[in-house]
Amino acid sequence: MSKNTPIIIILFCSVIYSQTTISGDISGMTFKPSGNPWIVKENVFIEEGSKTVIKPGCVFLFKPFSGIIVQGSIEVEGQPDAPVIFTSINDSSCNEASTQKAEPFDWNGITIEKTAETVKMTDFVLCYSVYGLKSKKENVVLNRGVFRQNGQFHFTVNDKIQNVISNVPFNYNINQKTSDSCKVVSGSWKKPAGVISIAIGAPLLGAMGYFIYSASGYDKNYRDSDDIDDIKRYSGKRDVAIRNSIISGIIGGILVPVGTGLLIWEHKTGKIEKSVSFYPVIGTGDGLQIVVKF
Repeated sequence: MSKNTPIIIILFCSVIYSQTTISGDISGMTFKPSGNPWIVKENVFIEEGSKTVIKPGCVFLFKPFSGIIVQGSIEVEGQPDAPVIFTSINDSSCNEASTQKAEPFDWNGITIEKTAETVKMTDFVLCYSVYGLKSKKENVVLNRGVFRQNGQFHFTVNDKIQNVISNVPFNYNINQKTSDSCKVVSGSWKKPAGVISIAIGAPLLGAMGYFIYSASGYDKNYRDSDDIDDIKRYSGKRDVAIRNSIISGIIGGILVPVGTGLLIWEHKTGKIEKSVSFYPVIGTGDGLQIVVKF
C-alpha cells in the first residue's frame, strides 16, 4: 500500500436549510443537491427497466428500516470534491437537527437485485447501515467508494464478503478484474507437468526395484555356478540389471520429486493468486490497495 494510504475520510456536510422527504418508487428520477438532504423515511426502489441518476453532492439521510432497492439501473455521479453521501438520519455531521448519535445498523443499506441492469457508483460514502452495499449480481462498478461504520458488512457480492477497508477508497469492477488485479503467477501448466512427471517417474522407480531384484538373483546364480559359460552369462545379465536399475532410479528419482514439487507449487501459487489482489486507488488518495485473504 502506498504511503498515502490508508486514507481517513472526514465528512463535512453543508449546513441544512431545507429537506426533501422521499419513499417508494424513485424510478426515472434525477436527484440534485438542491434538494438536500433527501430524507428517506421508507424503502425506496428503482423498478426494472428504469434508471435513476444521483448527481454530485447529494446527501441521503435514512430513517430506521429504510434503504434503497435497485431492480433497474442506478448511476451515482459523485466527484472527489462532491461525493454522494448515504448515511443515517442520526448523522449529526449531515443533519444538524439530529438528537441521537449515529450508530451501525441505523438503516438497512443498498440492495442490488439480480434483475438490476447498469449499476455504476462513483465517489460515494456509505455509512451506519446494516449491510452496506449488498449486490446479488457481480456486474457492478464501484469507483472510489468509501465505507465505514456499517454493522454486518461493507460490501457483499452474491453473499460473499468483499475485502473493503473502512475509510479507504474502494474500487470494484468484475469486467476489469483480470487486468486491474495483478495476478501473482499462472499455474495452468504446473499441474499437468507435475502429473506427467509423477506418472513417468513412479513406474521407473518400480522398475528400479525390479532390476535390483533381478541383479541380486543373477549374482546368486553367478556365485553358485561352476560352469564357466553360466558364470559369464549370469555376470552379463547381472551387470545389465544393475545398469538398468541405476538409470531408472536416477530418472525416476528426479521426475517424482520434480512432479510433486510442481503440484505443491501450483497449489500454493493458486491460493496466492486467489487471495492477493492489487487495486488502484484513484483520487485524493492515489496509490495501491493490496487485499490479502487469510
